[in-house]
Amino acid sequence: MAKEFDGKSVISQQSMPHPEEKVISFDIGNGEKFHITHEKYFQFYSCMADLFAGGSTTEHKDESSISDEQNSESAISYYPKPGPGSLISFEQGLRSESAEKYKHNLDEVLESYNHNVILSELEEDIVPVKTPIECMDGQGLADDQACWFDLELLGPECTNDRDYGYVEGMPCVLLQFNTMYGWEPEPFSFDELPRDVQESLNIIKPGSLPVTCEGVNNVNKDDIGMTEVYPSWGFDVEHYFPYKGQPGYRAPLVMVRFINPTPTRLIRVKCKVWVKNIRDDRSSVYFELEVN
Repeated sequence: MAKEFDGKSVISQQSMPHPEEKVISFDIGNGEKFHITHEKYFQFYSCMADLFAGGSTTEHKDESSISDEQNSESAISYYPKPGPGSLISFEQGLRSESAEKYKHNLDEVLESYNHNVILSELEEDIVPVKTPIECMDGQGLADDQACWFDLELLGPECTNDRDYGYVEGMPCVLLQFNTMYGWEPEPFSFDELPRDVQESLNIIKPGSLPVTCEGVNNVNKDDIGMTEVYPSWGFDVEHYFPYKGQPGYRAPLVMVRFINPTPTRLIRVKCKVWVKNIRDDRSSVYFELEVN
């Protein structure tokens, strides 16, 4: 017999209604008991645990229920990520140590897209190579020449000058498509996308890969508030796929701005790129957001 639960219930083996099934019995007074199967109890308990995890406060700000392994096979990565774990937690209204840490991490990632940085790297090559070019619509990615990525596409609010929104309590999270040699995505047509994804697209660009970010459960979905995606059409396919080792190549980026996340809530977030030829579990990345 297992240890008592809250002093009024025990887990026991009983023959009701199935001889082999574990049953939890609750003493409800007057000599009466309420019985529930082991399976149903833990389904209920898991739902309640999920509810309170979604609505937890700053007392848990150093804890994270999402492991790095959970994102290890994702097609996209997220930043800021200055250390292990998936929790992005900071204090709004001031340039706190955590906000500065996230800002510095985003600066490092975006600096690697700077034209001068890339050209400096290419100058170190012994064999002359083609430098990246500004690619126009209708101009696909060449096998031996990369396209520049325009950082202005990441929106006017999510910049170093604006502290990437962390001081204002409107954090920006950067998504980067992980490099896969020779792979080409198969985009959804607009009509194939779910209705809520269609409605989130302010600008429709055929052949792109839309991105959505939402809470992982109903509580998180309420707490996450409004989001903005830059560029609104998501990841550009034409200029960045397939990757074949083009000199100076940089993977495409998307910036997600969380406009009004509920303060003091631990919000578990799922960001998904909509693409046909990636399994659903690999097309999403998970992290936690907490604004104090």
